Amino acid sequence: MSNQLTTVVDKLEIISETGEVTDISGGFDEFAYYESLFSPHITAYLGIIDTGSIKSKTDTQERPADILSALPIRGKENLNLVLCHKTGRLSFGANQAGDYPLRIASAVNSTYKGKSITYLQLTSQIAVKNKKKVLAGGYKGLISNSVVKIFDSLLNESPSRVRVIDPTKNTLDFKGSQIERPLDKLIDLATQSISVNSNGIPGYFVFETQDGVSFRSAQEMCNAGTELVYSHGEGQVAREEGDFRIIQFVEKQNFNLLKSMESGAVAARFISLCLRDFEVRDEIVKLGEDTFPNMGAESLSGIDIDDQDLDLRTFSFITNDGNSAVGLSSERNNDPQKWAVLSSMKYNSMFNQAIDIAVPMNLQLRAGQTINCHWPRISEEKVEEGVLDQSKSGKYLILHLSHHFTNVPQVGSMTYMTVIRDTHGLHTGVE
Repeated sequence: MSNQLTTVVDKLEIISETGEVTDISGGFDEFAYYESLFSPHITAYLGIIDTGSIKSKTDTQERPADILSALPIRGKENLNLVLCHKTGRLSFGANQAGDYPLRIASAVNSTYKGKSITYLQLTSQIAVKNKKKVLAGGYKGLISNSVVKIFDSLLNESPSRVRVIDPTKNTLDFKGSQIERPLDKLIDLATQSISVNSNGIPGYFVFETQDGVSFRSAQEMCNAGTELVYSHGEGQVAREEGDFRIIQFVEKQNFNLLKSMESGAVAARFISLCLRDFEVRDEIVKLGEDTFPNMGAESLSGIDIDDQDLDLRTFSFITNDGNSAVGLSSERNNDPQKWAVLSSMKYNSMFNQAIDIAVPMNLQLRAGQTINCHWPRISEEKVEEGVLDQSKSGKYLILHLSHHFTNVPQVGSMTYMTVIRDTHGLHTGVE
């Protein structure tokens, strides 16, 4: 079996604010990288064994010192990084068109098992630029077109960063303000967006992966097919010399009916007031058989809900008819009745099942991908190897993802994920 634990540090260097380069690859201890559907930017941390041998740039005699004092590190430095593994390369800021290094956000030094280790907290360039910019100008038309414009303003110096933006069918006219950050607005737009390609189902996510940025429809991600199969148990089919095995797993969430009711995942109330004619809308929306496809074989629409006994989650809006047009108009600007309740249902139902899993390092995985997870059936206190658990096994969406690299072969480099889906069942609702 090939060594799935081996990671090669091809490049690891700190770039000062003035452009000076310091190679720190010799002290590599560990590196953890994170991406998530809940985060519009990636984060990471790096551990460096600090021998105090860096030539000081703050000492008049240039005597060697630790990294923090010698360089010094003040949170304005960039980090170029290339880590190589048999499954791919994790590369930031090294010989890329549209240079995109990681930014050092903070640094601390500590002692562990007799070693002095400097830990660098890292973030991406888009997070740094977001703090420096406000949302300026006016935006009209399709929401997805406005998303393109906002992303371009943040990534104008990094044209090579991939932008994956699912088109929207609804429009929204709005103006920027001096107190609103671009990424905050994108998160706000995500909840209001209705997909073109998923039968008009609302609800999007804004997130960054190692490739670039994404504004993705939740339903389109759930519908996506996958050929990746991860299996748990000794008797599962060995693929790629065991690289696709689930080493550890912890079930974080299984279906909770009361929680789903409280969150509005199965039913909710919508109330709106139109200031143009003072019309009041008041209706109850229930999750139906055809509301949206499930990832598992089971259906959520069969849940019996008594409206008289249920304290429904309520969404209330004052509609802004005519405020986006020049002159007199009664046009409604992105009617919340079309997205508010359904997007909430979609978001909340996606987390009915959540499982933390650990697998051998795989740099081909991304947040927002779907994978198939197989668990063996347990019957009469015995694991039936080769027979799948028909309830737990099936397709899942990657919510959180972390690659953890280490220089200790016995510990190894691993990928950790939180995977989610709405219902149980090996075969998807679409199938």
